[in-house]
Amino acid sequence: MDRTSTYIVGAGLSAASDFRLPTMRGFFSKLDGHPALSSFLHWFYPGRAPDEYNLEEVMSYLHLSRARTSIWTGTWRNRYNHDSANLYDELLAYVKERLTVPPKAECRVHERLVRELKPKDTIISFNYDLLIDSALLQLEPKRNDRPHENSRMGKLSGLLGRMYIWNEPPPSLLPREQEWGYYLKLHGSLDWLYCLTPGCPNNTNMFALGVDPLAEGQSEGLPCRCCGSTIHTFIVPPVATKRLEDTGRMAFLWNLALRELSAADRIVVVGISFAPNDFELRWLVRQAISSRQCPRYELHIVNSSESDAEMIDGVFPGAEKNTRVFRSIDAFCSGS
Repeated sequence: MDRTSTYIVGAGLSAASDFRLPTMRGFFSKLDGHPALSSFLHWFYPGRAPDEYNLEEVMSYLHLSRARTSIWTGTWRNRYNHDSANLYDELLAYVKERLTVPPKAECRVHERLVRELKPKDTIISFNYDLLIDSALLQLEPKRNDRPHENSRMGKLSGLLGRMYIWNEPPPSLLPREQEWGYYLKLHGSLDWLYCLTPGCPNNTNMFALGVDPLAEGQSEGLPCRCCGSTIHTFIVPPVATKRLEDTGRMAFLWNLALRELSAADRIVVVGISFAPNDFELRWLVRQAISSRQCPRYELHIVNSSESDAEMIDGVFPGAEKNTRVFRSIDAFCSGS
């Protein structure tokens, strides 16, 4: 039986792409057209150059301010006239702008990685961008008679909330959904839409623009059909609390990620740092290793930094792991 692999990918993979997308640090190098956000960042990082600004830090601050400031102080604004609600919306617009690539864009790095996948392999992504999505849509086999059953992207809409079957959806996975591996984006995506209103059906279900037929022609800013609120892009802010509790559908994806990591013969880590404050990701991998029936597994780390690779290796427990380090995707794919 072929061994199965689960890939964990982060911003480093997109930074190494043909489009050289930005990582969390240095994300704000192109602020033209965003004067309010630029002014806020100069206040937030006094005397520091834009290449030192960190997206995770800024997004977390503005997300928490939007959620708490009006409740705790009675106003959105502070003494510096910073409107946290509008700034957070402008930040998300800026994120989409920085991570958007031309439609149907091709990336040699992502395509080479996707070509390495076996049918049962799973990708766990913490990136908002659509580079892997595009590579999967282009390279995965498809059957015209059952387009939603036999590929990772094809079954994505069912995982996010909508199944295209005649009967009521089952309580969990269908057998056909388990025939292939998964593509699990645990921080959301530039092309996922949902409703912000708690209790609305479209708050717990999401719509993937690239693959969900119900999402065709939809866009951020249109009214929600169920409750009338405005629909938004689903991006998970990197805050340290309530990431899973806030959105039940994401708990389903994280559960699948845990199971796939527990069952994989090989875990491949590409371009992700495992920052010390990302305790949910660190918990995910350690819990997965502790749940394994077989304690032996391979850990392949694709990272150009020797110190980062050593740090990542230290995150994964177990005395029976076999670690290999590769400095690039090309080296990993060639096995050298």
